[in-house]
Parts: sequence; C-alpha cells; structure tokens
Amino acid sequence: MSTNKTFSMVLAMTLNGGIGYQNRLPWKLKEDLQRFKKITTGGIVIMGRKTFESMNSKPLPNRVNVVISKNMKQENNIQVFPRLDDALQYYNSSNQKMYLIGGKRIFEEGLTTDNCSDVHLTRIGVDTKCDVYLDKNIFTQFKVKKTSKTKSENGINYDYQHLINKNSDEQQSYIDEEHQENQYLDMIKKIMREGVQKDDRTGVGTISIFGQTMRFDLEESFPLLTTKKVFFRGVVEELLWFLRGNTDGRQLLDKKIKIWEGNGTREYLNSIGLQNRQEHDLGPVYGFQWRHFGAKYKECQSDYNNQGVDQIKDIIQQLKNNPDSRRIILSAWNPSDLKQMALPPCHVMSQFYVANGKLSCLMYQRSCDFGLGIPFNIASYALLTYMLAKECNLKLGEFIHVLGDTHIYSNHLDALKGQIQRIPYPFPILKIKTNKGFFDYTYDDFQLIGYNPHDKIDMKMAV
Repeated sequence: MSTNKTFSMVLAMTLNGGIGYQNRLPWKLKEDLQRFKKITTGGIVIMGRKTFESMNSKPLPNRVNVVISKNMKQENNIQVFPRLDDALQYYNSSNQKMYLIGGKRIFEEGLTTDNCSDVHLTRIGVDTKCDVYLDKNIFTQFKVKKTSKTKSENGINYDYQHLINKNSDEQQSYIDEEHQENQYLDMIKKIMREGVQKDDRTGVGTISIFGQTMRFDLEESFPLLTTKKVFFRGVVEELLWFLRGNTDGRQLLDKKIKIWEGNGTREYLNSIGLQNRQEHDLGPVYGFQWRHFGAKYKECQSDYNNQGVDQIKDIIQQLKNNPDSRRIILSAWNPSDLKQMALPPCHVMSQFYVANGKLSCLMYQRSCDFGLGIPFNIASYALLTYMLAKECNLKLGEFIHVLGDTHIYSNHLDALKGQIQRIPYPFPILKIKTNKGFFDYTYDDFQLIGYNPHDKIDMKMAV
C-alpha cells in the first residue's frame, strides 16, 4: 500500500470473533450506535458492498461514504472504488480522518498494513449467534490503551476497548470511564510498589498498605472479576449459608465448598484454644451475628430461633419502611464473641443507603487478602445488595469497598504478577430468576450471563 495516511477501525465483536449474522449486526445496542456516530461523524467511512447494503443502501449523514466494490456504480453521496488501496490513495491528502467500518474482508485487508493507527472495539460479552467471524486474535499488533466500564442493554453485557498500533502515535480514545476491574489490578500494583513487609498470625508473611477504597457500579453489570475465574457457586452458597444463620462448616463441605475447611479442622480449633468445640463448628461467625446478634452461642446444631437481634430482617424492614435512615447497618464484629469464633470477621460492617430509588452498599473490611479473599468479597456483597434490592423493590446503585489492612500474602506474589498482565473482559450480568422469599433462595435461582473469564489461578489459602 503506497499511501502514508493512517486510518482507524470501528467495530463490534464477540469475544470469539463474531461480527455479523445474516448480513446484519447480531445485537441492538443503542448506546453503541451513538458512540459509532460520535467517533465517525465528520470523517470518511470506508465499507464493503454488503455492509453498505446492510444499511439499506443509505449513506451515513455528515460523513463521506466510500464503498469498496468492483460491480457497484457510482451514486450520489457515495464514492465507489474497486479496491481498498485505491480509496486510501485517493484520500491520501485529505485532512479528514478515515474509518474502516466493515465487513470482514475490509477489516482483514486493512490489517495487512501498518496504516491502521487504532481500533475502536466494542466487546460483546454474550456468546451471540453469528455467521461471520474474524480471528479473535486478529489485533495482535495492537496494545490496549484503555478499556471502559462494563455496560448492559437488552440483556447483553459489553464494553469498549481502544487499541493502539504498537508503531502508532497516541489517538483519542472516546472512553470516559475505565473498566472497574482495573481498580483491583491497580491496587495489586500499588501494594507491590508501596507495601511494607509484615509478619502475620499465619506465619506466611504479607506485603501491606492501609486505608484504600474501590467502587463498583451495580446498575449495569455484576462485579465478578474476569482476570481469573472466580468460584461463583462458592460465593452464592457461602452467602446463603450466612443468611440462614448457619455456622456448621460441614454444610458447605457437603456441597464441595472448602473455603472454611482449614479453619474448622480439629488441629486448627485446638491451636486457638477451642478443644471442646466439635470439628467444623465454626462458632458465632458471620451467620450467627447477622441473624442472632447478642444471643449466647452454644454449638452449631442448637436452636437459636427468636434469640438475639435478627439484623437481616431489620435491614429489610428499614429499607421498605424507612429507606432514608442512616442506621441501616449490618455488623459482624461482636467483641464478646471473638474468642469463640474460628476466625474473627474480616468483612466487619456494611451500611445500606437509598437515593433516587437505588440501593448502595458500603462495606468496611479490616483484613483484605487481595489474592484469594477480595474477589470473593466483592462478589458476595454485590450479590447481597442485588438480593436486598429485589426484596425491597429498589434499583441497584453501587458497592463501595473500604479496605483496612490491604495485603498480599508472600506466597501469592508470583501468581498475582501474572494476573496483573491480563486484560479484563466485560463483567457479566446477574439475573435472579425466581421470586422466592428472601431466605428461600438456592444456587439455581441465580443466573450469570456473559461471564467469560481468563483461566483459574491457583493460590494456597493461609490459615
């Protein structure tokens, strides 16, 4: 290609490369079309004949419309060239920005040169039916400049990515808010960069910083991290176990969920002075405090009905009847019970807040294990907020995560160094499929849509 003028590409694509179905876009995303208009207006849009026909053969307003076709005749408001190279050479001296907008052959031909400066990519998170595909790894000569926060429309989760040719100058990104998973990845980098080495009760050792915050928008997506696969079934089953007021670790083990196993073994309970406690009776931990705060703990099989304060029921009543209250608090920190617990609560307290009909949750966590615990905790409190919003007929707001001792265990460092090299995918959408009573849900009542994470990363839990 003899021209030295660069061009951009604008396209939407599924994570496995799908771009079209029956000569149409396989999705209807109003915001994405508005973004396409914002990017390309005033420029030169170059497309193949089938792409032009998919637009009902009508030129896009306020743009120079160029069609690549050997058979199509010149029309009013349309420039026709037999080859892409001919069009690029013709507009070589133009001051207008050029955009390749489809279809498959135009994109593939454009990428055979170094003239493509950047790509404005909409990543579709749902595996939508397509019959036209690009190689999902087609943009290997580009680097990611910016990834947007996840959005959703018509049951489809998606985000925007701006890719820059590794040999190109910087370009305008058109992305206002970055992907919210970057907060997590950036926090890992900050801990590695600024953290101090500390000893801890497990003997493993940590690198630690103090007093951090992350915010996740719940309105359009569910913040289940994508740079590694998060055990969503474990998130759901543990939260439901809390909400039932349960403290018997065997009920989780029976479902092959082992997150509390290490803290319930005979050896571990003996080591913290609970020799008389039966194995996997975890004591007055989260569920007991949530449903029976202030009651006297005996053992996990005891009946605590109508004992203590049921904080969850109280929260539901306040959200329904007094949503402007500043006292909608959930606390797991009960100093008089700490010595009886297999593990004192890490996520200590949360506050719920309603504004403009939207429910938000702020949770303070005293001890923040960024390798294993935090991805779980983000999802768990986001899920609790979803459930409360549905029960109380509220829309979704934010989850705000306030972090105390924010640390990485030394045996997680290598794994996390690999994880921070990964680029996030769109967050999934969460649907609660049924209208059961708040305490009657099971795992099967929750549906994740468009969750396409990177591979699992193994890390050993410090006990």
